[in-house]
Order: sequence, then structure tokens, then C-alpha cells
Amino acid sequence: AEAACGPWREKQMQALAELDPDLLYEDLSYVWFVQRPYEAGIVRDLRAIPGREGPARRAVALYERRLAAIDAGLNAWQQGKQARALERFDRAEALSLPLSRLFDAIQASACAPA
Repeated sequence: AEAACGPWREKQMQALAELDPDLLYEDLSYVWFVQRPYEAGIVRDLRAIPGREGPARRAVALYERRLAAIDAGLNAWQQGKQARALERFDRAEALSLPLSRLFDAIQASACAPA
């Protein structure tokens, strides 16, 4: 898992470092829009790992929920439903800590959300 996530995480951290601060201030969905492709890549690569059991299986399922919350938030934002979008983004963020704990348990901290 660590090997699958490392390249995605490096690219994601670079993208986050290059965020436009003015756009980030104006559009709260911007950071999620930037993060989404990297998180989707991590989920896709984690799904491809054979024999996931226990914490690894739970981590992938939880990450899928996080990605679904991000997608729902971006969709709501594009429809002009900012309150609903922020709710979904909060839901995605709330999954960060449990995901980090699961990935720590399987020694794959590079897979934890940024």
C-alpha cells in the first residue's frame, strides 16, 4: 500500500503547495477540486492490491466513502448549493483521522489523506 500511495501523495503535496491563495480564499471548493484526482488515484491503486483483509479492507472502504463525499461536495458546489457542498466537504474531512489511524495500523502512512 505504501508503494501504491507514495507517488500520488508526492504529486498531491506538490499541487497543494502550488495552490493560488487568492482563488483558495474566493472558492472553498478549489482545494477539494485540486485534491480529488490524487485521492481518486490512491483509491484506484489501493483497490488493485490483492488480498486486502482487516484494516486494509476497511481503509479502502473508508477511503471510497471519503471520495464519494468529495464528489458529492464538488457536485453540490457546481450546482450553487454551497451549504450542502460544505457539509459534504466536512464529511470528507471527518474521515481523515480514522483513515490515518487505519493506514498507520498497516504501516502505510503515505496513504493517509493529506
